[in-house]
Amino acid sequence: MKLKYNHYSLPNGVRVFTVPKKETMGIFINVIFRVGSRYENIGIDGVAHFIEHMNFKGTKKRLKSTDIKKEIHQVGGTINAYTSKETTGYYVSLPARKVELGVDILSDILLNSRFDTKDIEKEKGVIIEEIKMYDDMPADYAFMKFEELIFGKNPLGSDIAGSIDSIKKMTRKDLINFKNRFYSAQNTVIAVGGKFSEVKLKGLLTKKFGKIKKASLNTSEKTILKQDSPLVKIYKRDSQQANILMGFRAFGRNRSDHDRTTIDLLSRIIGGYSSSILFDEIREKRALVYDISSWTRCFDETGAFVISAGVNCAKLEESVSAILKKLKEIKNNGLKPEYIKRAKDFELGRLDLSIEASSSWAANIANQALYEKDIDLPENIARSIKKVTALDLKKMAGELFQPKNLNLVIVAPIDKKQENKYLKLIKL
Repeated sequence: MKLKYNHYSLPNGVRVFTVPKKETMGIFINVIFRVGSRYENIGIDGVAHFIEHMNFKGTKKRLKSTDIKKEIHQVGGTINAYTSKETTGYYVSLPARKVELGVDILSDILLNSRFDTKDIEKEKGVIIEEIKMYDDMPADYAFMKFEELIFGKNPLGSDIAGSIDSIKKMTRKDLINFKNRFYSAQNTVIAVGGKFSEVKLKGLLTKKFGKIKKASLNTSEKTILKQDSPLVKIYKRDSQQANILMGFRAFGRNRSDHDRTTIDLLSRIIGGYSSSILFDEIREKRALVYDISSWTRCFDETGAFVISAGVNCAKLEESVSAILKKLKEIKNNGLKPEYIKRAKDFELGRLDLSIEASSSWAANIANQALYEKDIDLPENIARSIKKVTALDLKKMAGELFQPKNLNLVIVAPIDKKQENKYLKLIKL
């Protein structure tokens, strides 16, 4: 399970990670910055995401957004971007023979975007509609409110897109100042996967991205929140289904690799795939939900173990009780060996298959380089998974599944006054 990758830095400090794959005919290039919504100050929430949008609105060379897209599309490629709490990324996927085009377009939009005032005002309307769209989706709304509850009313707990009010007030100066501060060489990594000449690629990247200015490493305000009792929030919505977000306050990258592997494996066993305990018990046996899953959130200083479900409104209370009962059983009795073995085999099998995806691993390695001390390759991850024991998982469940760690958000056609009723259900 060996994955080969190359790593070097451009003269200005931009780090490059490549995962070559000669058997393919394509190339994937991803430029990732160590900045996301958690780096924002109060009053300009949504600025990182807004900049992502504006970098596609035209440059001196490509005046319109359509000019950018057409050049990529006419060779069968794709171009897109994303903003998260901690990173912003821009990527192209296109035929390997068009590597020069991919590098040129990415460098052009990131270094030469015009940020025209008229375009900014127009894009405010687009982003406001995006905010409204997710507000109208109960599952997405529940997730946003859950993060606000567990991480607090600060940049880490705020919506990545910002608020309608903050977007309306955003100025060109806000956007330019934020971009100039955070889009620096020391905060940039480039991930490349697919078929390419390493020498040629390095020359192209040096020529285009060697122009990014140097600056110190980006830092964000740490979120340290204390919680002594369970928290429940109900948001009344006229919907046909109730959406549950149940999460337990956890740890971040400040814990050992073994602990982080253990919590991820525990999540896989409990609700991370269709052979999980909750899927089997809550959906298949009891038919209380259509969809139920679990995952983990991990930042530098904090994290969460999260369970989400869409349930029949008439069976909301029963569903919450059933989930909590199962978690209590796991905490007190541990996990059956067959669940552990199945989840480990699943993870190891996925690792084997992931070797084929050079583009995904290039991006994975680059993201690790931004925030981790070491790069975990498939063989390291496999060893870590194999080391996790039944006792490790039981101890982790015991640490996490405590009433004082629990945060529950319910979006459903029920009254907020029922929050106390659901608080009384929390018996772990």
